[in-house]
Amino acid sequence: ENPYKCKDCDMSFLWISNLRTHQKIHTGE
Repeated sequence: ENPYKCKDCDMSFLWISNLRTHQKIHTGE
């Protein structure tokens, strides 16, 4: 379990930059 968890799905990330990149999937950017 990584420290940065996506609020929209169950994925978690070690780096916040990876989480931010991932969240663009949900926002549609």
